[in-house]
Amino acid sequence: GIIQFSEYAEASTCGNLAWPARYVLAQVYQAQIAYVKEQGTYAEALSMLLAPAYCSIANGCNLTDMTLLSGPYADKYNLHFRVQNQATSCVRYSPSPSWTGGPCFEAQVEMSISGREVIGSISEARYLNVTISAAKFKALEEACLPLN
Repeated sequence: GIIQFSEYAEASTCGNLAWPARYVLAQVYQAQIAYVKEQGTYAEALSMLLAPAYCSIANGCNLTDMTLLSGPYADKYNLHFRVQNQATSCVRYSPSPSWTGGPCFEAQVEMSISGREVIGSISEARYLNVTISAAKFKALEEACLPLN
């Protein structure tokens, strides 16, 4: 459910503009971690993650939603990965006798919602950042994700 405070009872429901980017990036993170645990490297493309072995409800990833990112929603979500599989300076998720770090990845999504550019990224350390352009809104409705 949603709790929303408003001066008017008739106010439309206001969703968080950052939520779609945050959701997509959280799905990618879960799939990438499953992938690196099995393969020892990070996937360089979304298509490599679209398998139940890497994306399933069991690991917090929704394969149906992820598949939509490469199909009908590909033009709405500009998703790309920056992967450094030879790096040894990032979080290591795969078992190793060495205590040195592991490979690195960052996923970034760019999208336009209600005339605002939303850009988000997440790394293997689960650092998530989402920014929304034109952060100064004239009215609350301008800062809302349409939910209807």
